[in-house]
Amino acid sequence: MPLKTWALADMAGNVDLAKKYDVLPATVANWKVRYPDFPAPITHISGAPVFSFKQVAKWYKAKDWKKGKH
Repeated sequence: MPLKTWALADMAGNVDLAKKYDVLPATVANWKVRYPDFPAPITHISGAPVFSFKQVAKWYKAKDWKKGKH
């Protein structure tokens, strides 16, 4: 199977995602636990998960979030 490559600009950790969606990093960590459809990490760096911004954006957009109900 060919190796998948990712653009550096598409890679995001919990803090990056938290900033993008105006939530705490702990909220992003909770999404991973509470929502089985949350995108899997594309890799890990120093033990920390790294996600695809595009995959998470698609997941986030599909949710019907109420203000303050992340």
